[in-house]
Amino acid sequence: MRATGATALTVPFWRALEAQADGPPIKRVIFFCEPNGTVQSHWRCRDGEGSAFELSHILSPLQSLKDDLIVLGDITGINVDIHQFSSHLTGLTALPVGDNDSTGAGISVDQFIADHIGGETRFPSLQLGVQVGRDDGKGRVSFRGPREPLPPEENPYNAFERIFGEFTGGSDTLARLQTERRSVLDHVQSDIGRLLSRVGREDRARLEAHLESVRAVETQFERAGGECAAPTLERAVDVWDFANGDRISRMQIDVLVAAMRCDLTRVATLQYAHAAGHNSYPFLGFSDGHHDLHHEPNENTEARDKLVRVQRWFMEELAYLATALKNTPEGDGTMLDNTVIVGFNELAQGNTHLTRGIPIVLIGQCGGFFRTGRALTLTQPERYRGWPLNALLVTLCQAFGIETDSFGDPAERGGLPL
Repeated sequence: MRATGATALTVPFWRALEAQADGPPIKRVIFFCEPNGTVQSHWRCRDGEGSAFELSHILSPLQSLKDDLIVLGDITGINVDIHQFSSHLTGLTALPVGDNDSTGAGISVDQFIADHIGGETRFPSLQLGVQVGRDDGKGRVSFRGPREPLPPEENPYNAFERIFGEFTGGSDTLARLQTERRSVLDHVQSDIGRLLSRVGREDRARLEAHLESVRAVETQFERAGGECAAPTLERAVDVWDFANGDRISRMQIDVLVAAMRCDLTRVATLQYAHAAGHNSYPFLGFSDGHHDLHHEPNENTEARDKLVRVQRWFMEELAYLATALKNTPEGDGTMLDNTVIVGFNELAQGNTHLTRGIPIVLIGQCGGFFRTGRALTLTQPERYRGWPLNALLVTLCQAFGIETDSFGDPAERGGLPL
């Protein structure tokens, strides 16, 4: 079984590296979802790029990633006066469920992208959560179709078992895995070597170029030191205790990054709490309910300062995720260069349920598709409500080579002018 587990990880990993050597880079997308809104005065950045681009107080944990960011302003979500995640990735008004709940009205963009690129990996997509705590529409962001929510796995131990359960042989299994990777390279190189003596000049030149690319993969493997490995999780942590929220977050991120390093998935959502989440964050030094803090008056400076601290913590976790990918070599760059992380919040402002100006941060160039290192307020003077979130969903589809000019609401057409 352990050998089977090593092989299960080896095959997609080397398929990924061979694809990098012989074609365009592998692209990935991660949706990082936060609840309840933000404090706009502490979130908004000064527009610009390069040295003119200044991060806000809330976004300052991303400072080391500044050149990898696009901070988007004036993006408007689906105009509903309720807390919900169900519309953000579907681009459609949520379907009502009961008196105070909703569910998705169509496929979400993560699943739409997974349908196009997920077939290359063991898991077309992954849905992970950090103390989401609800199994209704407020606790779901990913949908296969109308009223077909995909529940996030909230327990990192269960996520580990599902993704890496066959790969539990410790250092012996890892050594075997590294040997299998090496044998794949040796096999490819010897096959090309045999062909070289039997082909014409034109084909020989192409084969020699491919052999050089395989050697480049070998060099990358040596430099990376064998990045495809199951993560090590902290043991005996109560995953439902709010006091452990920071520890659960890091474990889920470690699982997700390891799955992507092994090319077991290229599409994922990571969801914190649920819409209108009442979670508390005692590891930040206070135990007030997050939702209740948002519904304090704007003049309550103590509540505002606590909200800012929670939002900065979300950005610290986002930075941890992005930095792990940036620290992983891939091709001539890093995994982050070939990834886009979409960080977004449920609302622009919690106490008013404002949907114009939803906090959105893109991290990573997605294989050169995005020009990063910028903060943009994409105003539309002729539209009272700014650029629709649908335009971002269209742009994300286009980043993955999907030819479309609409996603979700068919009345909203075109992508963002990025």
